[in-house]
Order: sequence, then C-alpha cells, then structure tokens
Amino acid sequence: ASDVGGKKLTFQVSGKLWNRSLVMRDIETGSLWSHILGECMEGELKGQKLELIPSVMTTWGRWLAENPETTALDMRPTAERFGKNFYRNPREFVYAVKVHDEPKAYSFAFLAANPVVQEQLGGLRVLVTYDAASTTAVIFDAGDLRFKPVLEGGRLVEVESGSKFDPLSGIATAGKHDGQQLEKLGGFVSYRKAWQIFYPESKVADPK
Repeated sequence: ASDVGGKKLTFQVSGKLWNRSLVMRDIETGSLWSHILGECMEGELKGQKLELIPSVMTTWGRWLAENPETTALDMRPTAERFGKNFYRNPREFVYAVKVHDEPKAYSFAFLAANPVVQEQLGGLRVLVTYDAASTTAVIFDAGDLRFKPVLEGGRLVEVESGSKFDPLSGIATAGKHDGQQLEKLGGFVSYRKAWQIFYPESKVADPK
C-alpha cells in the first residue's frame, strides 16, 4: 500500500540498484525505497515501511480469462522482455514470502515439481499453489482446511469436505464451501540471489 503516515505516495523507478534489486523513489519527498524490504532507506521518510498487499505475476492470457473487463497500460519495451522465457532458468528465481516476520522462498524449479505446498509459516497454515502454464504462484492462509497434494481436474480438493477450489483465485467452485474464498497473503517473484542478500536467514525450497 502506498499510504505512509496518512500521506499517499507516488512511486517511480529511481534508476538505481541496491544489492541486485530495484530502488524506488517517491515523487512527494524524493526518498529512496527498497522494493524487497518495502522500507525507506534514504531521505525524509527513512525507516518508514510500506504494507505488502497481495498481488499476482501471471500471463496476460491467464489474467484476461478470469478478468475479461480489465484494462491495461501498454508498455511494449518492458512487456516484451518479461514473457515466460524470462524464467528459462527456474533455479534463478524464487517466489518469496514473509508471514509474520518469517521469510521463506520457493524456487520455481521446486514449484514446478510441487504445485501444491502446505506447511506452517509464521504461525499460520499456508497453502502455496503454482500453475506452470502461466508461471503463476500464489500464497493463501489455509486456516483449518487441508487439501490433497495434487490437483484433480485443475482444482484443489479439500480433504474433509471434497469441496473444489480454484488454485489461483482461491475460490471454491463446488461442494460444501462453494463460493468461499481463501485469504491471499503477500508474495512476489524475486531473483534468488537478491532475496538471499536481504534475508540470509530465509529457507529456500529446492527440488531434491
């Protein structure tokens, strides 16, 4: 979220890098921010932190299929660089999360082999799902629900009720929980090396 101390900030790319990662600049004060930490590192707002809100990095086709009324900013030079071929070496990239101050990352190679992950993180039972066709990863608060470790017909299946959930939206499409939506948590795609510089204590899930 871009509100800090009651002030709405507008961010732009600063043109600088810090520890292999993007540095943002807010127009209002000229302060510099780490996009991985979400923290102001230099300037008037030094020490202030942004709230990480759920987001998704996916293909345009996948997004448009689920959100047909979407409009988008066409940034051709950038868009052409970040197709699925961007992940040609999946070990270089991780899906990075931080739940209640506990960081963890999942390599894309690990997610390709384990598209449904359930574990304890930061005191919560979390569910991480991955769609290889669109290279999309999402993390949810699973609560008391437990799911089968493999998808059936492209859907998550809750063990106790048999309810089926869409693995990326978290919305139940059939069964006892029909219409219920799992709560999305914050996560983002990062270069592995950059994440490990900022969070050297973070575990990284890799294929065995």
